[in-house]
Amino acid sequence: MTFPEPGRPSRERHAESSAVRDSGVSTTDWSPVMDPASRGGNVTSAARTFGGIVKRGAKVFAGMLGLMGLVSIVNAVTAGTVNRMFGLIPRTADGAWGIVLHPLLHANAAHLAMNSVGLLLIGGTVYLRSERDFWRVTALGIFIGGGATWLIGRPALHIGASGLVFAYLGYLLTTGWFDRKLTSVALSVGATVIWGSALFGLSPLQAGISWELHLFGLLGGVLGAWWRKRAARG
Repeated sequence: MTFPEPGRPSRERHAESSAVRDSGVSTTDWSPVMDPASRGGNVTSAARTFGGIVKRGAKVFAGMLGLMGLVSIVNAVTAGTVNRMFGLIPRTADGAWGIVLHPLLHANAAHLAMNSVGLLLIGGTVYLRSERDFWRVTALGIFIGGGATWLIGRPALHIGASGLVFAYLGYLLTTGWFDRKLTSVALSVGATVIWGSALFGLSPLQAGISWELHLFGLLGGVLGAWWRKRAARG
């Protein structure tokens, strides 16, 4: 039930409403000027969203690093048995386990620490950019890096999360090329300046590293950057 405004005949108000409807103007199209408090609400909402991403990322990386650390402890206690059983050895049935498990296996504490820093810094940058891209690049880095190394790599034990680190790096270095957006280009330029020297790790002349995991992991990251652009096009 509605009542007419005090002091105004209901017939006059009805005629005014009809005129507004007949003019094709909807009263819902009009909105008051946003006050500063409302604009501040948008900033607060964005801050909460970013804070949520940071919290989820902290849990993800704590889980990854914690699992890698636990596996390394068990491997040390068993005198390297874990690495020998589950490491990636190209073109062998037993070594096929390493296609998926190689990021969890490390030779020693120094090897683990170095890759942990790379995961946090480079992988963390990808995570903050896009959680979806992070998981996509993680999967591509593991399966392309591990699978290609198993197929054509040297007949040696390939272990470590460095291939995954290179996948994140490959994504960051090329996302600007595929996206062609200012923010993406800035991200790629920044990654090149800060971490570009890591590309020397692709050289097969360096002893004691799996350049195959590095190279194919990097290619997995490039594919992830291309995939992002393709998904955006729909």
